[in-house]
Amino acid sequence: PGVGKTEHIYEEMKKSPADAYLLVPDQYTLRSEQDLCQRSDTGGLIDITVLSFSRLAYRVFSEAGGLTLTRINEQGRQMVLRRVLDSLDLTVFQYAAGREGFVRNLSRLIGECKRFDIDPRALAGAGEGSGGLLGDKLSEIARIYEAFQTFMAGRYMDGEDAVEALLS
Repeated sequence: PGVGKTEHIYEEMKKSPADAYLLVPDQYTLRSEQDLCQRSDTGGLIDITVLSFSRLAYRVFSEAGGLTLTRINEQGRQMVLRRVLDSLDLTVFQYAAGREGFVRNLSRLIGECKRFDIDPRALAGAGEGSGGLLGDKLSEIARIYEAFQTFMAGRYMDGEDAVEALLS
């Protein structure tokens, strides 16, 4: 059980005389909007906007300019990954790359790496330091990740890239 921080934030937002913004992690936007609607006297959100970090980045770029790359979502990232995988000569993941769910899991892994600021060089270094099958897997993931970033550069931007661009 919590100590009431979320409830306190919701109550303060209701009292706010101006538009209020609630910044939450990507996976909590829908739940936060639902919670706010349930607590609202009107059953809706009039002066409150719920934003994830990536939504905030896109909003800043759309209002202030600077977003010149095409924005892609999770499915777009998976399509790019499929194209990248088809262009590489894989060894460790040669058979797994064709299996259902591999691209989805790889996309999630790359998203996590981006969120935690792990670049392909760091993965390759971890692969070299690990040795054996784990080392081979990390090295091949690093190759895929590098090829993915090369393909994306100058063309597309996903949610993690938008947040990184906003911070820089």
